Amino acid sequence: MDSVFERAYSEQFRAYRAVPSTILTPRRLRTLLVERRVRRRAIKTVDEAIRQAMGRLGTSFSVRSDARLFLMVNLTELVAVPLLSVGSQGRYPSDIQETLTSDAITIVQAAREYANEGQLSAAAILFAAARVLPNLRLKDWRLWDRS
Repeated sequence: MDSVFERAYSEQFRAYRAVPSTILTPRRLRTLLVERRVRRRAIKTVDEAIRQAMGRLGTSFSVRSDARLFLMVNLTELVAVPLLSVGSQGRYPSDIQETLTSDAITIVQAAREYANEGQLSAAAILFAAARVLPNLRLKDWRLWDRS
């Protein structure tokens, strides 16, 4: 990967994890505070899952910043935030951290097959996620099933 893009993705990944501040208006203050709490918890949960998954790779693979960002954005926005948003209604599972970690490990391990020169890219993560989707534990939460 071109070093310019590597740095750009790396910065974007760091910025995403930092939970950017939002301008608060009096009208939306309460809603935004709840959204921030949910987003902060979701990012923390997903970040831990990604760290554990990357820790299982060993030294023969490196993970590019675009791959980390891809996992962070997708697991946060499509899984953790929706689950935690309905948490006050008691609708999200208590094992969210364990399940996200297990699924991140499954995806990252499968991505090794698509690695190019020992580097995992966002494309490798995408191909791997598509391949292992039926086996992911998060499917049990039925987030995307039709009613």
